Amino acid sequence: MKRFLLFSVIAVMLFMNQPARTENVTLTIPVLQKTYSAEQLEDSSQLAAGFISKTMAAGMDSFESNKASAGKHLSGPARNMYSLITADILSVANGKNSSTKLVYSAEEVYEKTTYTKEELGVNEIFDNSGYTQEAIDAIHGIIYFGMDSVVSALLLDCPYELYWFDKTKGVGVGYPISFNSDGESISIDGSVTVGFPVASEYAKDGQTYVFDTSYGINAQAASENAREIVSQFAGQADESILRGYANKICERVSYNYDALNEEVPYGNPWQLIWVFDDDPDTKVVCEGYAKAYQYLCDLTDFSGNTRVITVSGDMDGEAHLWNVIMLNPGENYLADITNIDLFTIGYPDHLLLAEYDSGNYKDGYCFIVSDETIKYEYDEQILSQYTPMELVLTGKDGVRDPELKDILILPAGLEAIEQEAFAGASCESVILPDGCRSIGEKAFAGCTKLRYVWVPKSVTSIAEDAFLGCTDVFLDYGD
Repeated sequence: MKRFLLFSVIAVMLFMNQPARTENVTLTIPVLQKTYSAEQLEDSSQLAAGFISKTMAAGMDSFESNKASAGKHLSGPARNMYSLITADILSVANGKNSSTKLVYSAEEVYEKTTYTKEELGVNEIFDNSGYTQEAIDAIHGIIYFGMDSVVSALLLDCPYELYWFDKTKGVGVGYPISFNSDGESISIDGSVTVGFPVASEYAKDGQTYVFDTSYGINAQAASENAREIVSQFAGQADESILRGYANKICERVSYNYDALNEEVPYGNPWQLIWVFDDDPDTKVVCEGYAKAYQYLCDLTDFSGNTRVITVSGDMDGEAHLWNVIMLNPGENYLADITNIDLFTIGYPDHLLLAEYDSGNYKDGYCFIVSDETIKYEYDEQILSQYTPMELVLTGKDGVRDPELKDILILPAGLEAIEQEAFAGASCESVILPDGCRSIGEKAFAGCTKLRYVWVPKSVTSIAEDAFLGCTDVFLDYGD
């Protein structure tokens, strides 16, 4: 069953009755707390990506090192905030910092803190009644950069470091920002405060924003066991590793069938730890299987382009978490570790590295197993968070998803994309070949439909204007 995640967002209100002046005018903005309803955040509730202890995260240097990152899709202040928060969350999870109320200066968050009228796109900052509405709207648009997208990316990318976070209380965001203006420009001053409430079992002396850094004894053993599994498969072929990890998870843990009769929300911080803790009495639901699989894969140095993401949605109409295995750009397969365990419909490997029988990534994929049809559907948040190239699966006999259109697959041996080579092309996805070294000036300029470009690690030079006019493109760099 699903429990919806509530975000608590601190909104900023602008006073509009300040007198018009030519000297510096400072406007301090009051704070108003607003809580969004569960209905508004139904999709966001499925972003709970698994929560494990600080020790499970200790082997990863940062969120940016994760091989699949929703944070890569952010830009501007949202990306800055994502990077700032991830560093501090990791510090909390590792027990180096106890405070979960995080404060960042305007200089750290925003691309710049002073904007001229021209940069704001307004005619005047003041009029007879005070700040003009167009100035207020312009600066408002800069300050509010979409914190919900930052939190969503954090929950998708971090199945480890946020195990202590109480999602039922939401994330508090405050903007105690003031403006200073001389009529020709506006300067932003102050800070942005983000508060992650600590779950009661991890809180120090019951304090909402103080983490008990001594927590995590059981996690130590779980961490060591997970790394031992990775070492057992080191040096093997990618597919052997992927199958081996799935088998190891199924050997170590069993499904919690009691949860079928209870409301078990995603986000239990112990789900992943229970997979590796050597305790036969601890059982998990789909979240534990999926997050354990991604965790092992994230710790692995695959020989090819292999990586794994965890996705949420419905399986035959019921809430579910599973994995997508990316072997190469556009070559993706389903992995439902929950349903290849003993006594499940996919046992022993029918739903591992599986090709679909029918469907598409928008409406769902159908798999036929033992004469039964199983349908997997991504939820709306997953569909909006990732590009089609990251979600499309490979069909039986190499059939391509009919919803994946306008793909430009450049031939092997191509070492350079010349100047304006594909300018104005009508393509949604581009796959550059291994061995390609450079992307020239305006190579894909004006490709307004372009959303995804696979950039192999051989590429060492990309012209600054190579993607001029491509407003929604995601460059997916090979690891």
